[in-house]
Amino acid sequence: MKYFLLLLFQVGLYTTFVNAQSLQDLKLHADEIMTPFSNPDYPGITGAIIHKGEVKYLEAHGAADLDAKVALTTDSRFNIGAMSKQFTSLAFIALIEQGAVSLDDNIGDYLEWLPKYDQAIKVKHVLNHTTGLDDYNMRYAAQGGSLYEELNQSDAIALIATQESLSHKPGSTFSIYFSDTEALLMAELIEEVSDTTFEAFAEMYVFERLGLGQTEFVKEPLSRIDQLAKTYNSQADFAIARVNNRSIVGPSNLYTSAKDLTKWYTYFSTSIQSADHKWVQQLDIPVENETGKSYRSSWGEMTQGRSFQHHERGIPKYWQFGLIAGYGANVFRFPDEDLTSFAVGNNDQYNGYSAMMMITPIMEDKYKGPAVVDFNKIETVTVPSSQLKSYEGLYYNSQFGASREMALRDDTLRYVRAGREMALIPLSENVFQGKVSSDDVMIFTFEGKGDGRSYNISSGGSDPDEYDIYQSVVYKGDELNRYEGTYINEPLGQIYELTVIDGELQVHHQKLVDFSLIPITKDVFIAGQTNLGSWTFEERGGEIVSLKMRSMGLVDLTFDKVKKVESASF
Repeated sequence: MKYFLLLLFQVGLYTTFVNAQSLQDLKLHADEIMTPFSNPDYPGITGAIIHKGEVKYLEAHGAADLDAKVALTTDSRFNIGAMSKQFTSLAFIALIEQGAVSLDDNIGDYLEWLPKYDQAIKVKHVLNHTTGLDDYNMRYAAQGGSLYEELNQSDAIALIATQESLSHKPGSTFSIYFSDTEALLMAELIEEVSDTTFEAFAEMYVFERLGLGQTEFVKEPLSRIDQLAKTYNSQADFAIARVNNRSIVGPSNLYTSAKDLTKWYTYFSTSIQSADHKWVQQLDIPVENETGKSYRSSWGEMTQGRSFQHHERGIPKYWQFGLIAGYGANVFRFPDEDLTSFAVGNNDQYNGYSAMMMITPIMEDKYKGPAVVDFNKIETVTVPSSQLKSYEGLYYNSQFGASREMALRDDTLRYVRAGREMALIPLSENVFQGKVSSDDVMIFTFEGKGDGRSYNISSGGSDPDEYDIYQSVVYKGDELNRYEGTYINEPLGQIYELTVIDGELQVHHQKLVDFSLIPITKDVFIAGQTNLGSWTFEERGGEIVSLKMRSMGLVDLTFDKVKKVESASF
């Protein structure tokens, strides 16, 4: 018996040694990935790995404050931008669970500043991302706003309130995947119903409950933050202080540390099943419309926690990121492996590569597919050049106000977007796969014939987006003159002046550099300005009476054509 016990003891020692050795190898590997950020004279990142409910790696690299020569630590605090929305959603779920509001309540009964719509926006529509409201960022873009200007919470509320009619029936379809408007509504509802501030409610019912002592929503954009990691823009040989860009206080102005984030992501571990763990894991429930359909965007299937689930090399993965004010935060969670990795930096860049590469020793043998699609192993067909040529042309997506091109070059059909090309590999006569240098699977399916041609594009199993072929209209002589004039949106307080210059329709706005409208089809143009999508002109009695802007997150923002007015009147 004693020999058997001795054997068990020796096996235990060996197992402990192997695990310790594996843990040491993991740490050495993660440190190597972090090496580019380890210079004390540059901003850096903190990274962590949580596996089966245990923190396997947690380190900081680089500087938190270059002037004061303070190094980053795992207690340094960062703004995590859009990743804050998971905490906003959890606070909102806490409000619902308390019975303070019900899923079928009309949010207009609580938010008096919200316009009275023909159809009620309910609490469940906010939680499930189906409100029918535009993204306030896109309305801000229509005001000439920039991502690098400060936009506070009251400004965002005022922008939402300018929407006089809903873009779709609440509950029927989904809003843009940024989800900024819904996050803001959650914070406002919490504040209105709970008789306390959103920040205090989140502190009481989320952060204190979960033991996150270094995590807080901040009311003012530039409030003093203890142990703050200052942001910098790294150049070739030096780093300069980063000017804080715009931040909506409350739902996207959260500061936390790597140490707190390791505690937080432990709550998603399938190895631990306490009441609080089950509560947090509600965030992974997919959002649904009223028919039970989930939202599968190109980013993945959206959850109530505003993360996205898709597959990484054949393995299910949840991910989120935040880029704001010079901070870059990324997290990847693999539920089947009970594994989470994240990286948060003050280095003004996307840190997803570091977060993903840290866990290579754990995941290398788990992946079911290659890091890059091997197109030599994909079964393809030969499509006659005449058939490929029939797919050539310009295509338009009326939902997002976007134009794309299909071009045939060197007997290969190519997808052209913003001057960049992607070769398409034929899987059948009308189905193609985009040739990418990653594991992304982009599928293009052509339908119809001639002028009725269209294609659907799906990425990573997303719901398809449809683009219809069009023949670009050419305006001759003075045909463009009918669009000239002054266009006003009174609720938004904005004026656009349109004039014809050198045969092009030019747009003038007090905050924007002049830009052209590019003809698509009759009365439809693409704006030569980021985020302003397509402009569709409407006529009545043979005269142009209005224009409608449409882009991703902005549906038919209407400007009425009027006699010339002085902009000072707004």
